[in-house]
Amino acid sequence: MRNVKMITGAAVIALCLGAAGGSAFAKTNGEIEAEVLEFMDSFTSAAGDDYAAFRAFYDEDFPEEGIESDFASDWTPYTEGGQHFVTVVAAAPPYYYVDITSANCEGTYPEFSSQQNDWGMLCEDTGSGLLLSSSEEGYDLVNENPEAIYPSGLLEAGSGDRNRALFDNTIYWYMDETHVVEGALLDSLRFAWQDEEGNLYLSFILANGTGESREFTKFYVTLKDSAQGTVFEGDLTGSAVEGSFALENGKNALVTCKVDAADVQTGTQKWGTLSCDIQSEHK
Repeated sequence: MRNVKMITGAAVIALCLGAAGGSAFAKTNGEIEAEVLEFMDSFTSAAGDDYAAFRAFYDEDFPEEGIESDFASDWTPYTEGGQHFVTVVAAAPPYYYVDITSANCEGTYPEFSSQQNDWGMLCEDTGSGLLLSSSEEGYDLVNENPEAIYPSGLLEAGSGDRNRALFDNTIYWYMDETHVVEGALLDSLRFAWQDEEGNLYLSFILANGTGESREFTKFYVTLKDSAQGTVFEGDLTGSAVEGSFALENGKNALVTCKVDAADVQTGTQKWGTLSCDIQSEHK
């Protein structure tokens, strides 16, 4: 089970459909990831203890109520995590948007249970350290190249006012294929959308930290809408149009599957709140 919490004010990257482009990284992803992990150690240590010291982790314009909320929050889901990693999602120096993951895994594949928590953060590299940023300019800059982050069909569905849905909105592991939870084989739905013909596309994050290469031999999915009922139910193993159900050890992938319009039980009716259940078999 994955619990997702967002550091207040660090909004999920918007699905911007206008500007294109991007910026070169002023620092390598590895450098930013290491700095964010150091930042989080200091940030969570100050929370609930010294407000003046905690306030220093934010830029001057950051809303005070957001800082107060973070100061009073329970950060044990981060501090008690046995595994931590940071995914750089987008960069427009000095601004970086990152996904911060804290995870625990008990046991090892195939007998394991895991829990992951993710936080989204826009940070500014000041040259002397990182700050949590509330900069609208920063958000605009890191949103300039959505094609590098989201499946093209999802973006087109948004511009065409077709059905689309995002799940686990702070999780961007697939931007770095080496990010996995050691000991676990994980699957989760990340994106869903329909094209102009009503075909359904489902994008899943699969992550293999088991120590050996693995393959999903069955991937049975039930997608339900809160109002309309079952949208789709069936085995998707043979329907991947991007990515593979086979994963090397220590790798994750975003795997996109296509469901023919004839198999979508709700047609093109507008979705409300979606839920997804995955029953998988693997070797």
